[in-house]
Amino acid sequence: MNIDQFKKEKGEQSWFYSPDGELEIIIKGDDSQPDIRSFELAEKLMPILKDCESKAVHLLESFMKDEGEWELCTISFIDVEMHKDCVFTLDFGFVSNENRHEYNYTGFLVCFTWPL
Repeated sequence: MNIDQFKKEKGEQSWFYSPDGELEIIIKGDDSQPDIRSFELAEKLMPILKDCESKAVHLLESFMKDEGEWELCTISFIDVEMHKDCVFTLDFGFVSNENRHEYNYTGFLVCFTWPL
């Protein structure tokens, strides 16, 4: 991951990067460039992302009545101020085994503090 790969979000002061065309990483920034601190946090997260994802899914499954597949959609280092002590969020989609479309418009957000 390289800071030059991040693109400005139109109408926002956030920058995004999609390494595989599906997962989106969003960091803070201003009109001219991404925020270096947000980028550095994103870099530090990458080696432990699978572990964080696993912990998040475990937590989500403890609340979910349905069984199905979880998909990590977004890693965000923006708008975390609204969540006390939250440094980044993982946003998941869910496809139920019973009804694929039941949760189409539902996002599941898990907040993380740092250090982990």
